Amino acid sequence: MSDKAIVEALQKFQADATVYYQKLRHYHWHVQGKGFFVLHQRFEEMYSHWADLIDDIAERILTIGGHALPTLKEVLGHAELKEDARFPKADEMVVNITKDLEYIVKQARKVKALAEEHDDAGTVDMMDELCDVEYKNLWMLHAFLKD
Repeated sequence: MSDKAIVEALQKFQADATVYYQKLRHYHWHVQGKGFFVLHQRFEEMYSHWADLIDDIAERILTIGGHALPTLKEVLGHAELKEDARFPKADEMVVNITKDLEYIVKQARKVKALAEEHDDAGTVDMMDELCDVEYKNLWMLHAFLKD
């Protein structure tokens, strides 16, 4: 049942999701300032959510006959999102994860479109559900950033 194009698209999605997950953990560990209590908790909720999503993505890749990316080196080789080794201020952290999440949702729509072309209903459903949840998360992030 393997469809190479869908497997490759999901592997790239897995890679970007993994970089996003790690950025959320980094920001959770290092957030400081007036928003500490809110952001520390929210970043943890978000990275826990993404840990589950990454597992679901990897299992979907396996389900359709592919191989999930097994190493961080391969993840970084496939990812478009970039790590952040800096220690930005809290508001910049939120801006950064918002931009990354906007990119991820855009990529999810592309994976969905590809899956529709290949009659892969399982991947379509996965991307639909992911987008529904992440649209709400984007709304909340944008609301947080308003003055």
